[in-house]
Amino acid sequence: METPFTAQAQGAKSTQGYRLQRKRMETYPTRGYRPRRQRTRTYPHGDTVLGASALGHIPQGDTVLGASALGHIRTGIPSSALAHSDISARGYRPRRWRTRTYNRGMPRFAANLSFLFTERLFLERFAAARAAGFAAVEFHFPYEHDAAALAEVVLTSGLDVVVFNLPAGDWAAGDRGIACLPQRVAEFQDGVGLAIDYAHKLGCGRLNCLAGIVPAGLDADKVQQTLIENLRFAAGATRHAGIELVLEPLNTRDNPGFAVATTRAGLALIEAVGDDMLRLQYDIYHAQVMEGDLAHTLETHLPRIGHIQLADNPGRHEPGSGEINFPFLLQHLDRIGYTGWVGCEYKPRGRSEDSFGWLESWR
Repeated sequence: METPFTAQAQGAKSTQGYRLQRKRMETYPTRGYRPRRQRTRTYPHGDTVLGASALGHIPQGDTVLGASALGHIRTGIPSSALAHSDISARGYRPRRWRTRTYNRGMPRFAANLSFLFTERLFLERFAAARAAGFAAVEFHFPYEHDAAALAEVVLTSGLDVVVFNLPAGDWAAGDRGIACLPQRVAEFQDGVGLAIDYAHKLGCGRLNCLAGIVPAGLDADKVQQTLIENLRFAAGATRHAGIELVLEPLNTRDNPGFAVATTRAGLALIEAVGDDMLRLQYDIYHAQVMEGDLAHTLETHLPRIGHIQLADNPGRHEPGSGEINFPFLLQHLDRIGYTGWVGCEYKPRGRSEDSFGWLESWR
């Protein structure tokens, strides 16, 4: 989930001191009213969730507690992970419950605030997304903002935060993740701790890992082994925190030298890591650039896909501006049973508010 905006640069806030080995892991209540009691619910498709909607595994017509109501509810986590997870509210006060009803039979769209509404300051984009009719948002990097202040903005907006990236190095200097870099393992681990802390405070149940660009001359086997070890570390840490980890392939036309560029490469890494809390973030734009065959790939690998994003090609603009048949593809997601969020990670050709015409038939 790379961003063209230097305002989202990663150097704004140091991750020093967040190494997970030094952090005390605590058990927090999931509601705040009954300490150390985890409220869960099992749905027919086999996932156990904590009564909210951040990851979207909600059957048709179910009314659930909105993650934005308390700012700390973990949802959509596979039941196999709950036995190993401490779910953290990170000190949030109990607040009035907000309920929201979702229907399973249609895609649900999250506004990507690193691409949309960019004529506004970042903290103002949440209200803009809400006013445009979105129920959820995603973004690239929250770390230049105070977590508590950002949590208040999220709470006030009534939006769910569905995914953001682990710290990815110095974006303005050309970094696109650091997970593949052997000399930056300590920085990567510190970043995982920082991201988990923000996720807890923002009520976000998913974090995305960007592998990074492979430096010229670096041994390929060393890169692969570093990636596997870092992903294994991050998956274990996020599992313990009750958060899903996803890995996103990026196309090498826009990101020359990126370490994980195709669905096949991403799935091979996930298999090598061997942790069911690690899944794929499938970006339709990147996949179209690198491999095409979108409908078949989505259907074949749906159980291993944790999140989907969209933009048209060429240009990475809104659906309907390029070659991808989005009416077919979004209906296809319905047919194959995808119930998660679809992130709108595109560059609008004009004002963001003028780019949502394609959404009308899905509301």
